[in-house]
Amino acid sequence: MASSEGSFIPPEIWELIFGSVPAEDLKRFNLTCTRWNALFKDKRFIYDHLEQVKERIIRITDKVQIFNLSNDDHSYLPLPNEFQGSGKLSNIVQCDGLLLCIFRGPKRLAVWNPCFNRVRWVTKPRNSYAFNDYYGIGYDGASRDNYKILRFYNEDIFGDNRCPTAKYDPPVEIYDLKSNSWKTLDIPLDWTVTSPCASVSLKGNMYWIAGEYHGPSFIQSFDFSTERFKRLSLIPFVEGPYDNVALSAYRGDKLSLLRQRIYEEHDQLGEIEVWVTNSVKDMVVSWTKLFVVWRPDLPAFDLGEDPPHSVFFIDQISRINVTCSERLVTSGSNCVCLNLYIIGKDGFQKKEIERHRGEEMWTYKSGYMYLPSLVPVP
Repeated sequence: MASSEGSFIPPEIWELIFGSVPAEDLKRFNLTCTRWNALFKDKRFIYDHLEQVKERIIRITDKVQIFNLSNDDHSYLPLPNEFQGSGKLSNIVQCDGLLLCIFRGPKRLAVWNPCFNRVRWVTKPRNSYAFNDYYGIGYDGASRDNYKILRFYNEDIFGDNRCPTAKYDPPVEIYDLKSNSWKTLDIPLDWTVTSPCASVSLKGNMYWIAGEYHGPSFIQSFDFSTERFKRLSLIPFVEGPYDNVALSAYRGDKLSLLRQRIYEEHDQLGEIEVWVTNSVKDMVVSWTKLFVVWRPDLPAFDLGEDPPHSVFFIDQISRINVTCSERLVTSGSNCVCLNLYIIGKDGFQKKEIERHRGEEMWTYKSGYMYLPSLVPVP
């Protein structure tokens, strides 16, 4: 019935209808009609549909939870069979709904699309994995479906993970998912990522908050088309030693920075600033302050810390959406809550997403940003 009725409707109408249907629901229709199945596999439709997707939060423990913040709904998925016994999931980097999952104990990499629950393990690089590896995922701009993985790491030359004391020359490696092969790039680096969680994949390239020895923080990028690092711009403020600072994508082709001022070792919370860039495609990238609010009544968000790993983004009406793990002690019972704070210029809302009893704070992660998509695992 669906096939015969659908034959009278022009293809562009179906595209318009399905363009607003969540990817989680579209996958149920792919066997209903051969025309629909072909449409859901069409590269142009896949990426047009991705532009309409609203942000979700994904949290992975012994199960997979996906929170839809736009309608306060959440769903559950079974943990992929491939992940059973694979060690601790230490970090995730997202690109186009594909999740680069980094496991420890032993170190392994996998690319996973939760929407289809498809997993692909990545072959080991030429050089063995290191504890301080940093990762990125993106694609060659000439062919959007040519996804690549970036790997580089710090050496013992660092006095700490924030300030390198001299230039270093670690292996920088690229994994091409099409050719299933690693290659080494001859790129010496004189900077370091300030936090492994402060990373964003945007329009096929990677972006981090980075720093030099005794120098100001800046945005460092990696272009997967040219396979080169590029310093994008300085961050638009002088970061305090205890400030919470996080990087996120903003309206498709821009970056945003959230800064929560913290004074005197967490004793006093100050203003919250939001900064946004122009398009990262422009030759010169500049920052504009979107707004600033004084909110000493909010908790410290622990942005960029792992664990807990808070999630932050700016919604369509320019409000901050940020998650925060908080311990709640009531009537002698210890609980850990995952709360969502929605902060605007005129105030804020607090929503409790979920609550767990007797769970240690360090085992509780707020999750990662996730965009459900029809992009197949390469």
